[in-house]
Amino acid sequence: MKRKEQKADVAGKLTDPARKMKVVLVGDLCVGKTSLANVFVSNHFQENYTSTVGANVTAKTLDNPNVTLQIWDTAGMERFRSLLPHYMRNAECAICVYDMSSRDTFSSIADYWIDYVKAASSEALTKVLVANKCDTLTKEGRQLAETNNMLFFETSAKHSINVDKMFIEAATAVLKTTPKPEVQSNSGVCLESVGERKLKCCLSS
Repeated sequence: MKRKEQKADVAGKLTDPARKMKVVLVGDLCVGKTSLANVFVSNHFQENYTSTVGANVTAKTLDNPNVTLQIWDTAGMERFRSLLPHYMRNAECAICVYDMSSRDTFSSIADYWIDYVKAASSEALTKVLVANKCDTLTKEGRQLAETNNMLFFETSAKHSINVDKMFIEAATAVLKTTPKPEVQSNSGVCLESVGERKLKCCLSS
């Protein structure tokens, strides 16, 4: 019988290894997906940045719940949408992000992204709607989340408002609704294989 792999904490006490969880960020160009990921993983906010090409993968291990989130920050440009089914493969959580100061990005979530996420995943997928940046469209966003059985958060990457809370509560929701996935040899995440090239400057907040 194989022993369950364990690791030692700073006090030398054996603890179970963190459960890996794939989280995918989707949404239009320049809504702040990259900023949310960067603030959560490295507590770093950059005022100006270039848009993601393909996808950028980062990871962060949480103590409570004990999980390692593999965060896929995907491109919002239309020409990369054909790659999205690949990025959604084996995902346990999809986070749909819109810019609260842009009705177009909200409409895109309502008209495209939510339907895409539903079509590209199983019913067990935990879905999150995030209203990033300014303080508008709150009521409509909450109603959209309720209609589609999604968690809802208002965030500001620039001011670190609700960023950690959003990722942690999303991970907790996944653990409550889905069993631990089996490890498959062809489903691992190779950070080096995912493009980090970027172009087109965005303003984030």
